[in-house]
Amino acid sequence: MKINVDLNFNETMIQGVRDNVARYFANTKALFVHMTDIQVRCEYDSANPGECKKYNSEDQQKQAHIFGELLKICLEEPNCSYFGVMGLSEKYQPDHVHGLLFNESNEKKASYFRLLSTIEEHAKKQETVMLQ
Repeated sequence: MKINVDLNFNETMIQGVRDNVARYFANTKALFVHMTDIQVRCEYDSANPGECKKYNSEDQQKQAHIFGELLKICLEEPNCSYFGVMGLSEKYQPDHVHGLLFNESNEKKASYFRLLSTIEEHAKKQETVMLQ
């Protein structure tokens, strides 16, 4: 499942991804899902194709939320066995869509930290389940 979306990817669409992953499992019990080439890019400026309308700290937080929710789906659904981003650094991206985890200066963005916290939260839940 290639996931290349922009900042307009909303909660309904995120739920649609979860529903599809769950449906694959419910129907077959054997169909595994790989989330690949994940990129959450800015909203394009129609006047300047390939350029962002804007990209500010609010957009970075929205981007981080989308990345985190997609990872959460993969961690929680039993048939998701792979989560991979399109690339790490925007330094070498041919376009300027700000869709990855590190900026042009190779600094970690909010999305990077959101993925880490999502993994940590999931691990804590697993520990709690195992201790019960």
